[in-house]
Amino acid sequence: MPFVERTKGSEIEQAFCEAIGFNDELARIKRLDRLPAIGPAMSSVILTFHDPKNYGVIDLHAWRELFRTKEPSSFTPEHFVRFLSELRKIAERHRMRARDVEKALFQRNYVESLE
Repeated sequence: MPFVERTKGSEIEQAFCEAIGFNDELARIKRLDRLPAIGPAMSSVILTFHDPKNYGVIDLHAWRELFRTKEPSSFTPEHFVRFLSELRKIAERHRMRARDVEKALFQRNYVESLE
């Protein structure tokens, strides 16, 4: 949080505007990633708040459920792009928002992890 608190609101706003202006997902995520203390996971939160139809939050539970593999030790922008691609395929197939699919994936894996 100290890094975020020291970042000017105008700098965050500028980075966000630049990021959403890119057509390329990887470029969009990498632009947000350049902000202090912002990585792919936080970029996923920012983009999901902006556009829940097309984005979901990347986390270990959703990753495990989607790919049925152990999550990486840390998520990279490339992991996020892969995650989005699969998330959007499922969302389109079921006529749902990507965010709703991601929440369902999270919930299912979280419950399974408790058993």
